[in-house]
Amino acid sequence: MSRRTGLHEDRVREPLMRRLERAADDLNPILVVIVVGLLILNFSVYSALQLAPLAPQNVQSSPAAAPR
Repeated sequence: MSRRTGLHEDRVREPLMRRLERAADDLNPILVVIVVGLLILNFSVYSALQLAPLAPQNVQSSPAAAPR
């Protein structure tokens, strides 16, 4: 009897697996775009953090540039 229910479950799972495969095929390009965007964001943040110490900390205006 358990063999019979096992065959039934396989038949039910087969269309479900096909639907999941189709959904995964549709999602993969979207996920690749998201991953590439996150990599670009990470790279820009890390590069900004590396360049931050090079920026001047206290910018003092010259007396000629001061408003009167």
